[in-house]
Amino acid sequence: MFRMLTVLTFALVQAALAQASTLRAITVSLLLPLSSSIREQATDVRSGALLALGAARLEFRVLEFDLWLKSYDDRSDPAEGEKQAQRILEDSDTLAVLGAINSGVTLPTSTVFARNSLTLVSPKSTNPKVTERGLENVNRICARDDAQGPAAAEFVSSALGAKSVYVFDDATVYGKRLAELFRVVAFW
Repeated sequence: MFRMLTVLTFALVQAALAQASTLRAITVSLLLPLSSSIREQATDVRSGALLALGAARLEFRVLEFDLWLKSYDDRSDPAEGEKQAQRILEDSDTLAVLGAINSGVTLPTSTVFARNSLTLVSPKSTNPKVTERGLENVNRICARDDAQGPAAAEFVSSALGAKSVYVFDDATVYGKRLAELFRVVAFW
């Protein structure tokens, strides 16, 4: 009996390996600041992508595709982002890029990807220029700065009933821009 189970297990493993070798690989590349001061945000995005991949992997296997994620560290640096974008382009299995998560990296890398018709979906880049440039390969799944600032001012005014507020920022480009947009639209 043990010998029969061993042979059966071996046969199943061989069949699985044969099937795996016939599957065409599809890679979704992640361009994230994995070693920067915002690495926690990058880790959250990667974790979400892994969950989505796990949910979709079986559906892709039925279609004879093997779905993979591959991470690239842009370090929140535009020059490093462009370097990693070139590395991503070298992987012929990459069909889409998730990232970058900050506009300063998304702007130059999206241009690199556009020249090569590679789809880019940014989960967090909020600068209006990311999508205003008309690049057909660029998508975002978050509100732009010019929507977030006014929405925050409306919330503070309407929902909280504030009559006056102190506005300060965290000295980042993103924080300064949101604070300015908040001030411009404030209802008091």
